[in-house]
Amino acid sequence: VRKKPSKVRQLVAQLGTTNTFCINRNELALPGNIVSFTAACEQTSPTVASLSYDVLSLCLTYTGTAVGKDSICTVVCDYFGNCDTLQFRIAIAEPEIIFDTVFINVDRVKQCLDVGGLLGVNILMDETCQSQEPNTKLDFQFDPRTLCVEYIGEALGRDSACVWLIDEFGNAKLTIFQITVIQPTIAYVLDSIL
Repeated sequence: VRKKPSKVRQLVAQLGTTNTFCINRNELALPGNIVSFTAACEQTSPTVASLSYDVLSLCLTYTGTAVGKDSICTVVCDYFGNCDTLQFRIAIAEPEIIFDTVFINVDRVKQCLDVGGLLGVNILMDETCQSQEPNTKLDFQFDPRTLCVEYIGEALGRDSACVWLIDEFGNAKLTIFQITVIQPTIAYVLDSIL
């Protein structure tokens, strides 16, 4: 049995949602067919999420059950008895939701995200929320240096985006933008000239 040290992978989820993380088979140093994918280490069940493992797809499905963070590790083994241990940090967050209304092609809004509760100094900005539909009404720009989001309305209607902030300790915050794009109203002033 061969175990190699692995990097710690960060998983994040909104409280009450289900997400899936699939392992890239090419990242594993296992020559044989995969025969098991199971929980390992002393603590097999995290306190913030429920887990399920699919050995055929090498996918870990997790559902956020409580706000907080935890660590888990799994072992993947092949037909020849070779195994790799995979370590995960999982963070579950209750989202901050920002509602806004902007005029189409007029308002350009910049919102800098709140980092309260994040203890680290190296903060990763991740705007690749799972199951997020493509933005069609707004142009969102994300600046990982300033941790700000800028948006402008490009089509009438509602649109959304979400952003995770994650520090080096696995603490995470989720912000969801719910933006409505409207047409500006035109006011006429009637005046008479004598």
